[in-house]
Amino acid sequence: MLQEACERVLAEARRRRDEAVAAAEEQYQRVVEGVALIQALDRPGTVRLSHGRLSSVVQAAVDEIEEPFTVRDVEARLQDLAPDVAERASIASISTTLRRMVSGGRIHLSEPGNATRPSLYRKAS
Repeated sequence: MLQEACERVLAEARRRRDEAVAAAEEQYQRVVEGVALIQALDRPGTVRLSHGRLSSVVQAAVDEIEEPFTVRDVEARLQDLAPDVAERASIASISTTLRRMVSGGRIHLSEPGNATRPSLYRKAS
């Protein structure tokens, strides 16, 4: 009985630790992507990608992807659809565009991601 209680306490502590590590890793990745985006914009000759252009190309990619899909699936599809856009679009900007599409009701977040598992999206019905 005591052993079972100890195992439950340890399992709960491991679960909380894993969640905290996953959240910290996700936050770290966002910062890394943000810094990379800022550095890319600071390079001479960099032409900024307009939000409208990225949004329309991401929507076109989503329309052609099988469900469920991740930000990496969209990134891969962009390589085929619009290589010029894919070259200038970061994962962070694609992810932001997908979040805007979720809030606009154009797609649904079917499963939130964490540091080890990407978010899964579905097309709006």
